Formats: sequence, C-alpha cells, structure tokens
Amino acid sequence: MNLEEKYFSTEGRLNRKPFIHYIIFLIVISLAFIGIITLLGLASALSIAILGENVNDLNVLSQIEVIPILLILVASLILIILFLPLNFLMIRRLHDLNFSGWWIIFPIIFPFGYFIFILYLILAKGTNGPNKYGENPLELTKSSNV
Repeated sequence: MNLEEKYFSTEGRLNRKPFIHYIIFLIVISLAFIGIITLLGLASALSIAILGENVNDLNVLSQIEVIPILLILVASLILIILFLPLNFLMIRRLHDLNFSGWWIIFPIIFPFGYFIFILYLILAKGTNGPNKYGENPLELTKSSNV
C-alpha cells in the first residue's frame, strides 16, 4: 500500500489501530511545535526586553519581532498539512463503522462535538465481517499473515 492509498484515499475501511497511531503522531508533533514556538517566542521577548533598552535602532527590534510571527506561520502550515490526511482517515474509519463518509461534516457543524467524534472513532469497534464499504481490515490483515 503506497502513501496515497494509505493517507489520501476515501476507499475502503480502516480499523482502530492505525487511526490511533496517526492521532498519537499528530498530538506529539503538535506539542513539539507548540513547545518550539513558545521557547522561541520567550527568547524573542527576552531579547526585545534586553536589547530594547540599549538599541536605538528600531530596525533590529523589528527583525527580532518578525521571527516568531514567521515561525508561527510556518508551523501552522505544517500542522495543516499534517491534519489533512486525518480527514481521509476519519472517512475510512467511518466506513469501518458502516457509516457514510458524509458524517465527517458533523464536527464542522458542531465544533464542540469534535472531541466526542474523534473519541467515538477511536473507541468504537468496526463492523464484523464485510460491509458495504469493503472487507473487514482485521480479517484482511489476518489472511495476509497466514
């Protein structure tokens, strides 16, 4: 299975294990970016506080202030790129539960329900046997291991 089929396809079903792995990956990456941005923001604020008293050149201060903003923009772009496959994985996870992929609209309409929606996708057991979206991914894994 190539990268496109694994992360950018709405066809077929996805069991809980790979879904949980990707959620954990997103949480770790997000926390890392938040930590880096926080540290660089604090460093920038400290340098402004220290240099602000001694530097008469506003050019230096404005360059120091731009660094955290650029870093936040780059980190936001990377996080958006990382969260894009989550939508495809959620659709395939819904298929495993024998729901239409259109249920992905639920968290858009009810943003406070997003956490509950993700929690349901993590905890709910998929349909036993084949359903209208394909074969049970657990059975496919077992048959390929034999």
